[in-house]
Amino acid sequence: MQAAQARLQESRRIRSEADLKAPFSGTITAVRLEPGEWAQAGRPVVELSGDSNFELEVDVPESVIGRLGEGDQVDVILPFVGGKKLKGRVTAVARAALSSGRLFPLIVTLDPVPGLTAGLTAELILTIQTEPKNLVPVGAILNPGTSRPSLFVMQDGGRKNIGGDRLFLWRPGGGFWRSGKGRSGHRLRPYDPIGRQASGGAAMNIIKAILDRGRLILTVAIILSLTGAVMGLTMIRQEDPRLPDYWGQVIARFPGADANTVERLVLEPIEDALVQVEEIKTTDATAFDEIAVLTVELRGETKDFNHAWDEVREALETARQDFPVGAEAPVLDEDQQDQDSVVLAVTGSTDRLRLLDAARAVKDALLRLSSVSKVHLIADPGEQVTIELDDPTARRLGLDPATLAAQLSARNRIIPGGSIHLGGKSVRLRPLSEFRSVKEIADTPIMLTSGKAITL
Repeated sequence: MQAAQARLQESRRIRSEADLKAPFSGTITAVRLEPGEWAQAGRPVVELSGDSNFELEVDVPESVIGRLGEGDQVDVILPFVGGKKLKGRVTAVARAALSSGRLFPLIVTLDPVPGLTAGLTAELILTIQTEPKNLVPVGAILNPGTSRPSLFVMQDGGRKNIGGDRLFLWRPGGGFWRSGKGRSGHRLRPYDPIGRQASGGAAMNIIKAILDRGRLILTVAIILSLTGAVMGLTMIRQEDPRLPDYWGQVIARFPGADANTVERLVLEPIEDALVQVEEIKTTDATAFDEIAVLTVELRGETKDFNHAWDEVREALETARQDFPVGAEAPVLDEDQQDQDSVVLAVTGSTDRLRLLDAARAVKDALLRLSSVSKVHLIADPGEQVTIELDDPTARRLGLDPATLAAQLSARNRIIPGGSIHLGGKSVRLRPLSEFRSVKEIADTPIMLTSGKAITL
């Protein structure tokens, strides 16, 4: 009894893990999974937009991250919303750079603004306090891209010594300011607000360090090439590789029972039996009226899938012994990942029924081949007969669609006729109570409210 209780608790725990709960309140903005699709591990199911303040995440270089701290006030501009300017504050500063480069994530929480939508493009304005420097436009520097840039003052049509004069230097917000004294050939560093020159030099140093280790690079390249060659020669090759059967579906029917009865008398015995199968990783069960559906997933380290599904079948057979009278045997379908090898199209006529007959003939021919296990018909239009009522005539006769449908349904039934035993012989009776052609439908007698009968 204790073991059964433990298995029941484990099954309920596994089932509870299949329910998704939002970590915060908000609005669902996108649904990534439709009913009937498989929910794989790590795959997003829905996107949720929270009701709290919006956040802006940006990546900043290492020359800036050290000057920012939590609580700093910043400005944010929405360029595609009329250039709206918002206020925000830094709420998180990364302590490690991204693996893809020397960039550090920064999270800014925006002040509440009505009508703001997630996903908008935003520009972050950071005000960095730096030491005052003499900043000049690049166009005023001689040899700005070299390691020895110089600045000269042109006066009276020639280059003059600036020892006793003042330099007029440009600054980013417009206007000019005066510097101290200088002289011809005075070296200045070109203006660079985020240290691009320093980061560029660091990148060049890394490249140079790599190139200086030619033997190491050659050795690594040879090892990787040999590893790839060995894997390419030893890997399994198949023209149509079959995916492992990790997933299966169990369907158990209990005609006439409601969902609660199906769960209690059919679903719970199946779950208790499946808990004993070691190869099962998770099960997801749902009870409906008259039917129970379970999804079974095997463990990733499973090697012998045929043995694992045989264990599941034995567990289902064990569970069936506890089913009530009237419940059908559970059916296991482990071929959930069959791939379509060939897709054929049947064309040549505008009559969909003729195309259907041709497609069925092709299907029968394919199924006679020993290498074909299953054939699916796609876009099967089906067969139906449409009866159109003439409203004035129907009202005059006292007929309505519901009454007509009820009489046709009562006429179109498959009823066992039994058999007659006479003189040691047995004759089986077959009532002709089902429609076999459109003419039989047209000749069906319809009873009117007056007691008379007319053909359809």
